[in-house]
Amino acid sequence: MHAVAVRNWLGLYVLVLTSAVGTYFFVAPPAIMPLEKADKIAATEIILPFLLGQVAAVFRFYSADSADSKRSIPIPAWAVKAPPIVVTCILLLEFVLMGIGGVTQRETLIPPAESFKALLTFCVALLNASTVFVLGRFFESSGSSGARGAGEGEVESSRDQGR
Repeated sequence: MHAVAVRNWLGLYVLVLTSAVGTYFFVAPPAIMPLEKADKIAATEIILPFLLGQVAAVFRFYSADSADSKRSIPIPAWAVKAPPIVVTCILLLEFVLMGIGGVTQRETLIPPAESFKALLTFCVALLNASTVFVLGRFFESSGSSGARGAGEGEVESSRDQGR
């Protein structure tokens, strides 16, 4: 993938996910988010700080050199896109089931608070692992060539000084 595609896709994804999940946690009525207030707060404390960290980490991409945006990053597109899509599907399924359970008052569709928090933790861990991988490849590719170039120049420079 090209650096600009990675930046744009992940930047938009984490911004939209953070905004949607944060808004849902804060404004969803009890009928579609049937969790106790303490459990809502705990879930918010699990996922929102992490997602805001993801926003900051991904937006770090935008401070990279603009000439760097056309370079190809040695990473398959699915490694960038699949984890966020999987997490989105998991969260949507969970929220839909909770909403249906809350509206119909069917306890079988409403997960216990511990299970819901565990699911959020799993989603956070999956996004974290994939983002760390992508960021590592992104900055490794741009930083390693520059570092090698500087190091080689220093070696050549020291050789020239010895002559």
